Amino acid sequence: RTDYLDRFFPPYQPHHRAMGEGSVSYLYSEEAIRAILQFNPQAKFIVMVRNPMEMVYSYHSRLLYILEEDQVDFHKSWDLQEVRAQGRHLPPLCRNPHMLQYAEVGRFGKYVEKLYQLAGAERCMVILFDDFKSQMLDIYKNVLTFIHVDYDGRTKFPHKQVSKTYKFHSL
Repeated sequence: RTDYLDRFFPPYQPHHRAMGEGSVSYLYSEEAIRAILQFNPQAKFIVMVRNPMEMVYSYHSRLLYILEEDQVDFHKSWDLQEVRAQGRHLPPLCRNPHMLQYAEVGRFGKYVEKLYQLAGAERCMVILFDDFKSQMLDIYKNVLTFIHVDYDGRTKFPHKQVSKTYKFHSL
């Protein structure tokens, strides 16, 4: 446990009240959820969901950016789902072909339900992205309450990571 904290959370100190990890794909992995619960049986889970169609377009862009998708056209990627499920036409750098199943990735309800089963609904908070955009401060305060951290007075929330694309297609 200490090795993990030292490696991935170097500023973490025992006096800190909470720490968070923002991996996008953990929701889709029972193994990851089980590992988190083994590491910390009191772990809490915060899931932000958005309109599934908006999300899969954004997700496709992210996969292109990290080179796990090689079809620039989203509709072609969508049409390749069945073929890719059979292990064909996979991008050369794709580490997890299951994550190219865009329709499945958009099924939030299924995966949130599985999270509830594994962790317990009382330890899960689901936030709607549209609510977060329109009520950022309220949602922020609710999250702090959920993780038992005092409000720090913050009122501004600058964007940290916006959608990225390459300027040069050959990249």
